[in-house]
Amino acid sequence: MTQLSTQYPEAVRPQLIVPHNGRELTFLYPAYGPSAYDVVGSIIGGNNLKRPTMEETASFLHTASDLGGMHSEKIIEPIRDYTWSEKYSGKEWFLNVLYKSFSKEIVDTEIRRVREGSWLWVYSRSRFQLNPTKGVFVYDEEERERFDPHSNGELEKMLSSKERFGVTYSDDEALRFAPPGYRTGEMTHSQLVDNTYLIALTRSREGAEKLAEFAAKYADNSCLFSFDFGTLESVLRRTGHFLTIGSSVGFRSNSFHVNIEPGHHSGGRAFGLLR
Repeated sequence: MTQLSTQYPEAVRPQLIVPHNGRELTFLYPAYGPSAYDVVGSIIGGNNLKRPTMEETASFLHTASDLGGMHSEKIIEPIRDYTWSEKYSGKEWFLNVLYKSFSKEIVDTEIRRVREGSWLWVYSRSRFQLNPTKGVFVYDEEERERFDPHSNGELEKMLSSKERFGVTYSDDEALRFAPPGYRTGEMTHSQLVDNTYLIALTRSREGAEKLAEFAAKYADNSCLFSFDFGTLESVLRRTGHFLTIGSSVGFRSNSFHVNIEPGHHSGGRAFGLLR
C-alpha cells in the first residue's frame, strides 16, 4: 500500500489557491507520492480529487515561482482549521499567525523538491498516431472515457476549424491535435513557448509561456521529450494503431524537462485538486 507523503490527516490538508484563467484552482498540500504514475493517479482519484493537467500544473508552478515565498499572502489562502470550522462551532477560524510563515515554507519546499529532481506527474494524455494523419492528439485524464474508445479517424472528425499557433482544437478545446515538426530535445526557453506539442498539452500558448517563465528562473535551458515519428512505427507494431501515454515535468542537472511519462519510473508526485 502506497503511503501518502504527508503528516496531515486527509481532512485537514492545507489548501493552496492558485489563480487560473480568471478563476481559482485549489490544490491540496502536500503532493501525493512518490510512486508510479498510475498509482499516484489512483490515490488522488480514490480521494475524490481531480488529477492535475498540464495546464493546471503550469499555473501552479508559475504562481509558486512568481511568489518566491515573499508575497504568498496575495495568492495562497489562509490555512483553515477544519477542527473549528462552521460545521462544528458555527464560526470559521483561520490560523492567521501560522499562515504567513507556513505558506512561505510550502512555496520554498515545493520549488526545491522540483529543482532537486522530484518529478511532478501530469495527467494530460498524448495519443500518438501515424494514420490516417500523422501527429499527436492531446486530451486530459478526465476526458479519457470520452475519447479513448474512438479510432484515429473518428477523433480527427471531432476536430473543428479552430486553430491557434499550429494546434487544431475541437469546438470545446478538450481535444487538441499537434502535427509532426515540433522541436524535441534541448531548446531555449523561448523555443519552448512556441512548441506546438507543449501548446497542445497546456491548451494554449499562455500555458506554454507560464512553464517557460518558470523554467527560465531556475534552468539554463529546456528540454521536451516525445516520440520521434521516424521511430514510432516500430513502437506501434507492438502496441497497435496508436500509443497513449501521460506526462511529467521536472529538472535534470540545470535543464527543465517536459517528458512523456516513463511508466517504469516510481519517483513522481502529484497534487490533488478540489473539484
